[in-house]
Amino acid sequence: MGTLWSQERPPEEGQPIEQSRWWPRARRLLLAVLILGLLLGSSIILFYIFRSCGPRFCEMPMCLHLPDHYLASGNTRAAPCTDFFSFACGKAKETSNSFQALAEENKSRLRRILEAPGSWHLGSGEEKAFQFYNSCMDTSTIETAGTGPLRQVIEELGGWPISGNWTSLDFNGTLRLLMSQYGHFPFFRAYLGPHPAPPHTPVIQIDQPELDIPLKKEQEQKIYAQVMREYLTYLDQLGTLLGGDPVKVQEHASLSISLTSRLFRFMRPLGQQQAQGKLFQIVTIDKLQEMAPTIDWLSCLQATFTSMSLNPSQTVMVHDLDYLKNMSQLVEEELLSHGFVPGGIREVQGRGKSLKTQRSQEHR
Repeated sequence: MGTLWSQERPPEEGQPIEQSRWWPRARRLLLAVLILGLLLGSSIILFYIFRSCGPRFCEMPMCLHLPDHYLASGNTRAAPCTDFFSFACGKAKETSNSFQALAEENKSRLRRILEAPGSWHLGSGEEKAFQFYNSCMDTSTIETAGTGPLRQVIEELGGWPISGNWTSLDFNGTLRLLMSQYGHFPFFRAYLGPHPAPPHTPVIQIDQPELDIPLKKEQEQKIYAQVMREYLTYLDQLGTLLGGDPVKVQEHASLSISLTSRLFRFMRPLGQQQAQGKLFQIVTIDKLQEMAPTIDWLSCLQATFTSMSLNPSQTVMVHDLDYLKNMSQLVEEELLSHGFVPGGIREVQGRGKSLKTQRSQEHR
C-alpha cells in the first residue's frame, strides 16, 4: 500500500515539471528580444546624435554649384580604381571652365569680402588680411614711396653691384640677414620639423631650396622658353627701375638665371631619394661645415633659430647632403670667378679644417 500510494500522484503535481521545460526557453527568448531592442534603440539614438552634432551638408547655391566644376574636369568613362587621375582630371586640359574657373571664382569672392565694409576684431587674422589688402590697394601711397622701401632693404643687405654702391663683401653676413630678418633662403631651406624617431622632438631640418625660376619640363619646351624670356625681361625692368645700368642689369639677370639653373641640376626628386634610401641624414653642424664649407652653418642657423642655443656638436637633419656639397662648391667657384673671396669664407673654411684636424687627433 505504501508503495502504491507513492506512485500515484494527483494531476496538479505534474504541472511544475512541464513549466520547468518551457520556461528557460521563454526566458532566453525574452532576453534575446530585450538585447536586440536595446541595440536597435541605441543605434537609432547614436545616429541622431551624430547627425545633429556632425557637419551638415552645404545646401547653399555655391556649394551645389561646386560639383559641376569637378564633374566638368573629370572623365567619368575612366575606371576610378585603375586610373583615378583620369577619372578626376581627365578633361582638365580640354575644358576652360574647370579648375581655373573655380580658382578665379574663389579670387573674386575673396576680393568682394575684403572690399566689403565690415568690422573685424582687433588683432584677428581677418583684420590683418583686411589691412594688408588695403595697403596693397593704396596705389597713390605706393607710387609716392617709389623705390625707396626696396632701396632701403638693398642698402641694409650691403648694396647691389649694378647700383654702383656695393659695400658688403661678406657673403655669410648677407646670408644671415636674408635668413634671419627676411625669411629668405636662396641656396637651401632651414626649418624646424619633428624627428622621425620617437619622441619626435623638433629638430632643425635642412632641405633643398624653393627656386624662383620655373622648372623645365621636356614636354613644355616652347612654353618654358617663353616663360624664361618673360622672367628675364622682368628682372631687367626691375634692375633698371632701381637705377642700374641696363647692360650690367642684363648681365646680372642672366647670371642669376644661370646659377639657379645649375642649382636645379643638383637636386634629386623625392622618389629618387627614397629609392636610394637617402631621405634624410642626421649629422652634426661641424660635420656639415666640413662637407659644405662655404656656408657658415653655425652662425646662420643660430641667427635664424634664436631661441635655440646651438653648438658645433648639435645634430641637424639633412634631406640631401649631396646637393649641399655641390651647392657649396658652386657658390665658392662663382665667388672666386668674380675675383674675390667675401669676408668670412676663409675663416669658415679654416674653422672646418681645424675641426677635422681636431677630430683626427682625438681618434689617434
